[in-house]
Amino acid sequence: MKFKFNESSTLDRLAGTLIVCSALGLILTAVLVHLQYSLWLNALAFSLPMCIVFGFIVPSAFYVCRSLPYEKRQFHRVFFVYSTTSFMAGMTWLFICLSWNGFLAWSSESSLAISRQMAISLWLLGAASYLFALIANDAVLAMKQVHIAKQREQELVLLAREAELQMLRTQINPHFLFNSLNSISALTAISPEEARRMTITLADFFRYSLALSDKKFVSLADELQLCRYFLEIEKIRFGEKLQFEFVVAENVQAALLPPMLLQPLVENAIKHGIRNLLEVGRITCHIRANDGWLHIAMSNPIDSELRASTESGSGTGLKNIHSRLVRHYGEKYRFDLNKKEHTFDVLITLPLGFPETRHD
Repeated sequence: MKFKFNESSTLDRLAGTLIVCSALGLILTAVLVHLQYSLWLNALAFSLPMCIVFGFIVPSAFYVCRSLPYEKRQFHRVFFVYSTTSFMAGMTWLFICLSWNGFLAWSSESSLAISRQMAISLWLLGAASYLFALIANDAVLAMKQVHIAKQREQELVLLAREAELQMLRTQINPHFLFNSLNSISALTAISPEEARRMTITLADFFRYSLALSDKKFVSLADELQLCRYFLEIEKIRFGEKLQFEFVVAENVQAALLPPMLLQPLVENAIKHGIRNLLEVGRITCHIRANDGWLHIAMSNPIDSELRASTESGSGTGLKNIHSRLVRHYGEKYRFDLNKKEHTFDVLITLPLGFPETRHD
């Protein structure tokens, strides 16, 4: 790691320190004159240099605070360090004040008559000022810690987002790809045109799924298009055995939802429902909006004799959907699974959002 020396910022800090210390020196001069400790000129000759010197002592408070990491702090240790350093800073400043006052007495006879009470007051002033500097630096470091924590939280959110994208890209059942490739291989000899159509649709499906998984939210229309690609491929495999119906209100086509939310539902319906049927099976999906909520209801038939192998929520896709809904919506959603004797129903209710109204 390389550190770049910024001469401009260093000079700015030095100038700021001198200005603040000079102002404090003037205040201390006024106080000494008001308390009749000295005349203006003598008080100024004493106070201004001493406040400037103290201004170069105070920055050490930053390093004292930094030497006490927040995660390892104990009250008694902080109290001891802060009280000790404040005491020593006050004593150091008092020693410098007495030395400077002695020099003024020797060089120009413009020194102050520093009594025991005044010496104690100077020490208290130095110690209190240093303690204030410790507390102020502590507050600044605490704010930096909060800022760093927020940055780390954002980084974790990004990492979680990347992990979710990886999950989305890999959660498609590998058997779906293997079965599709086997079907294409079989169709090549029987119906080359069908094999070609299935190959193109499969490519479109994966291309579309990768494009959607790169987004945090997608439109319902895009999500439905992905489901249609998936169903077209499965339709070639299952033929007339697989029927599907989507009833979608026109006013929700642009509604936003997490990507690849419906496709795992369709895949689950085929894997645990349609595939096990001897007769024709129909997947139905009704999507509508009501009072600011998006309602998605999907239903598929199941073989009642195989219910034990398709317990609700047992599929990886359904578990992934649930965890993603929790992360995206917190508690503002519903995800209900209902297994009946001959059907399996899924109901999802989400806040209704559109591109022009959503800011996350």
